[in-house]
Amino acid sequence: MIHIDKSTVVVPEILTTLGINQKQIDEDLYNANADNYKAVSPNAPISSFVFNSEIYNSPSVKSALKEAQHGKCCFCEAKMTHVSDGDVEHFRPKGRWKQVNGTPINYPGYYWKAYDWDNLYLACQRCNQREKLDLFPLETGSPRALDHTIDVATECQMFIDPGNEDPEEHIFFYGPYIFHLDERGKVTIEELSLDRTDLEERREEKLDDLLALENCYISSLGLRNEKITRTQFYKRLRHCTSGQGEYSNMMKCNFSAYLEDI
Repeated sequence: MIHIDKSTVVVPEILTTLGINQKQIDEDLYNANADNYKAVSPNAPISSFVFNSEIYNSPSVKSALKEAQHGKCCFCEAKMTHVSDGDVEHFRPKGRWKQVNGTPINYPGYYWKAYDWDNLYLACQRCNQREKLDLFPLETGSPRALDHTIDVATECQMFIDPGNEDPEEHIFFYGPYIFHLDERGKVTIEELSLDRTDLEERREEKLDDLLALENCYISSLGLRNEKITRTQFYKRLRHCTSGQGEYSNMMKCNFSAYLEDI
């Protein structure tokens, strides 16, 4: 996970037109019969919102997110668009939420954030459909924004929001392994399974590739081909530690000694 600068792309027009209109419709529906939308599992609400996926899942939204995220999952940083289009992920779940796994599901979700650009990311299917789902834990004792009349800024969320904060303040890597710097980093890693074995193996493969190039560069020091291998290594290092590189946070942690030179 790394910071995503969404200001580098234009907010898709469909969100600022149809999205705003649909948001107002949903808020009006809730205002008319708020109690009908509230429930805790195993009960279901009398009324539920019908979200328009053609708005938040539109090609223009996906394209803008892909550009801002360099084709990487917002959580695990795996490149995904060469094998799938990725899922549009609602950071705050739109339809329903639960504090932690094994606890009741609560209705409604953050329905007023369904078409909010700041709440949308692109995620791989594994992170979105198998790990995060409806999870949105808050710090113990934190008030939760239960409807559109409450500012979400009053919440103390536990998940790191990659578009609005720097994940590097909460997590770090040693080799391909991810570690937490604080409780929010711990919750994010554990609940999103960012330490899952298959992901660690994939990160290790990428790390080994750059380590091999580093070894070539070190072995060439003082030899005639030093300049060539240095150029090759630093060119690759710049890409791997930039936002465009896959698992760039891991690369930055493992090659921090070189960062001042690039």
